[in-house]
Amino acid sequence: MKNSTIQAGKIIALASILICFDSLLKINLGAFHLQLGIAIILLASPLILLSLRSEPKIFDATYFALLIYILLNFFLAINKDVFFAGLSYVLIFTIAYKTIGRVSRFVNWGKISTIALLILIITGFFQYTLINLFDYQLELRGIDSSYYQNKGNLGYRMRGFFLEPNWFGLTLFSWSFLFIYKKKSFSNVDFLILFLTAICIYLSENRLIYILYLYIIIMFFFSKKTERLSKIVPVFSVSFAILIYIFMSISGLDLTDRSAAARTYTMAQTWSVWIESSPLEKVFGYGFSNWGYYSNLWELSWSNYRFDQALTRRDNAEVYVFLFEMGLASIILFMIDLFFIGQKSKNPILPIFISSIYISSFFYPIFNFMFYLIPMMVVRHEILKKT
Repeated sequence: MKNSTIQAGKIIALASILICFDSLLKINLGAFHLQLGIAIILLASPLILLSLRSEPKIFDATYFALLIYILLNFFLAINKDVFFAGLSYVLIFTIAYKTIGRVSRFVNWGKISTIALLILIITGFFQYTLINLFDYQLELRGIDSSYYQNKGNLGYRMRGFFLEPNWFGLTLFSWSFLFIYKKKSFSNVDFLILFLTAICIYLSENRLIYILYLYIIIMFFFSKKTERLSKIVPVFSVSFAILIYIFMSISGLDLTDRSAAARTYTMAQTWSVWIESSPLEKVFGYGFSNWGYYSNLWELSWSNYRFDQALTRRDNAEVYVFLFEMGLASIILFMIDLFFIGQKSKNPILPIFISSIYISSFFYPIFNFMFYLIPMMVVRHEILKKT
């Protein structure tokens, strides 16, 4: 049994490292592109989940409730194929999450996070040098350089082997948190890695990541002084961010930043529909997987200016999509989850990190990216594990 767990841990460690190469290692499955690291986890999951029965099993109650709620939305789905397409991302995350949790304590996450950061730093500088010194756009996953045209400086930002710099930045942020959390002391090499990570985040121009880092740093010192009060910080911070987000959206602020304006415009459109909806629709929404249909029909999204987007496409952020599709009930579930893990965790900085991922959903469409965030899965299991 011991040898089995060690081998399983090595498989998960390898898969986690491969994920950092993102689109360089994508498997084309028609309309779906599966990353090699994720594919390895999925292939190994039956063996790990069925054979390691003596290993501790963690029941994540709030995530299970959200999963059941999504499944029940099948009856509201306008297009069943679109529903199953969206559900596939949920199921991939669920399998990866459970599999990693089963062997997480047999993986040296301090070492893996170091390797992950080094890969991201090296690939980041490689891609950034190609475009900014040699004017060569790295083309991956069948997407050519025209993808980056007419999108401002998107093509010139650091993104490593990811298609977009936002995903590169969020991945850097996640692995750097785990890197710092797992370190008992820091060597000169560790400080150099963190310094290079900071440069990479700067060159990726991810303003949200700057804010999330500042949030984590402030909360780290805050939680040390008032540990009991810090347990409600995740709920409070995300709730406050939602209120600010909605206020900025419906107040009609003239934002010069087109990226922010696109999200606040869509939030305002969604909010106006939500306000006019029936009490039942306010609470339970219009059905998981139905955003694409209604976005085309009611012209909800700034980025969907032709109102003919694919029905499987979600928008540029998750918070208003969840509010629209699954109503206030889904937002309440997320708040309960943050409160639950805040109370459960013995280390207050861990649920604060989870809340930072929640906040990222205000500006990133992270639904289709969640199964890339291995550090988030590790941290969540760290919170819920029985000691």
